[in-house]
Amino acid sequence: MTTLGFIKRCPSYKKVYFFEPESDNYRLAKVNLADKRNIQLINKGCSLKNDTAYLVADKDISVVSSEGDQRIELVALDSVILEDENILIKMDIEGAEYEAILGCMNIIKKCNPTLAVSVYHSVSDFWRIPFLVLSINPNYKLFVRHYTETVYETVMYFVPNEKLLLNS
Repeated sequence: MTTLGFIKRCPSYKKVYFFEPESDNYRLAKVNLADKRNIQLINKGCSLKNDTAYLVADKDISVVSSEGDQRIELVALDSVILEDENILIKMDIEGAEYEAILGCMNIIKKCNPTLAVSVYHSVSDFWRIPFLVLSINPNYKLFVRHYTETVYETVMYFVPNEKLLLNS
């Protein structure tokens, strides 16, 4: 789901943090989200710590690397999202999801956010990511949803037990 799709489905949202390290995509997002309220656009990628890296980018995919076309800043979500609110974290960051989860361990421990994490970039993500999240905070039910006929677009959802309708 895109940010615009989320806003359409959840119009009473409080705030959106939008991270995009690639400069052309960031400029496009700035235009597309200009009239939306409480959007914090951040021209950085997400990782386990605040750092710099390079981005190898083309029109379909961008990958963080030690060398590349564009120097970018990386940020740990723990250093940006400091509010203890009802949080949804969606990650589809081209194989950098594991490191980004390491960068938001405090949020996962303290805030119990709902997580939607893409797991199709690497076969090992299918077991590494749930193991990591549940070792940080075991208070989740895990769901998997596959959205296409190909191997792409497989998302793991981590829903805090207290947010499940089944428990009410």
